[in-house]
Amino acid sequence: DELAESIGSYLLYAREKYGVEPGMFSFNEPDYGVTVKLTPEEHRDLVIHLGRHFQKLGLKTRFLAADVAHARGTAKFAEPVLKDERSAGLVDAIGFHTWGGASPAQYREWREIAIRSGKPLMVTEAGVDAQAWRFPATFGTYWYGFAEARQYMELLQHAWPQAILLWEYTDDYGILKIDRSTNPPTVTPTKRYFFMRHFAAFTPRNGKVLQSRSSDNEVLIAAVRGKDGRLVLHILNDGPARRATLKGAEDLRFSGYVTDPGRDMDKLEEISGEIELPATSMITLVTKH
Repeated sequence: DELAESIGSYLLYAREKYGVEPGMFSFNEPDYGVTVKLTPEEHRDLVIHLGRHFQKLGLKTRFLAADVAHARGTAKFAEPVLKDERSAGLVDAIGFHTWGGASPAQYREWREIAIRSGKPLMVTEAGVDAQAWRFPATFGTYWYGFAEARQYMELLQHAWPQAILLWEYTDDYGILKIDRSTNPPTVTPTKRYFFMRHFAAFTPRNGKVLQSRSSDNEVLIAAVRGKDGRLVLHILNDGPARRATLKGAEDLRFSGYVTDPGRDMDKLEEISGEIELPATSMITLVTKH
């Protein structure tokens, strides 16, 4: 009861003082205990208890279920809250974090539980190394950015989330280098910035992820079609340079953009049917109308 009163008063203050009312509330990484640790059943019971308290206070805030620390075998954490009608009716979305990555099968477990429940799936913290903030120089390297891009590709290919939230754009995991010794501060993009820009600039908002696959495990592909019919292909080559054929899209003409060790989302010549994939690179193709 005291916990419900504490959270409720916080949300009331936010509404009355600042005019804001969050759409969803969650406990951060409750499976791991940062800083509240819950069993799946306790998680369900708290959603029910808090939901009743929020309604009593006239709050519109609902719940993000799970929000667990990683995706490796954790989809079961969401089952009790989604199977109980009292709690499932209070949940607007399901979330998980990606620290340490997961297998394609484990990502698909999350996709399947989202489909069964009819709830949107969100990656509420996307990142590859939860301890990387201890070594800030890591974020400026090509390989950290490339690992993040690969993780995004795996998520799009296997989990089908409706949102991916990078952890994070501010300083401790920032995608920019900021030199505050100058006036004004000097801001320099890292490779992570350009990898993230591939996804943010071209992936259609509210688009549909299409099933796609590669004949080589080192080449990952994610296809998204926008409501306007535009087709976007993200292709990541985690290996040596090679030539690829776009089967099923031979008749389409694409604009292309590439990021590799020597280029930062540089524009390519028009592409149709076949494409040269540079070593350890990411290419985004967008259909030309």
